[in-house]
Amino acid sequence: MMLLTLLGCASQLYVDYEQAGCLDYDFDSPGEEDIIAVQDETDFIISHINFVQTCDAVFEPELSIDGGILEIREYWVEGVSDCEACLTPQVIIADAPGRKIEVRWYIEDDPIPMKVLSLKAE
Repeated sequence: MMLLTLLGCASQLYVDYEQAGCLDYDFDSPGEEDIIAVQDETDFIISHINFVQTCDAVFEPELSIDGGILEIREYWVEGVSDCEACLTPQVIIADAPGRKIEVRWYIEDDPIPMKVLSLKAE
């Protein structure tokens, strides 16, 4: 995927994205869609979980930063297949700085974020 360097107030953010399949997703009893963040050593992985999309769709977000605010706009290049799969679009902040980062995750052009997260590397 593409690694982006986004400039913030105090230091650079190294941001990348990818998509993965879901673990233990049950189509008969799906969990609630959500945006979560997990810290993995010095990285943060922000994920849209329990999300169903066509099997061959490709996650292509727009990422921007203004000061300590990272905005993620979730866009997809939709596939043409008839099958559906649970996909997990993810945005990774590599070597997150020890300052607060606010993450706003939007679905396409919606003016209201699906979720706002406040992150700070421990």
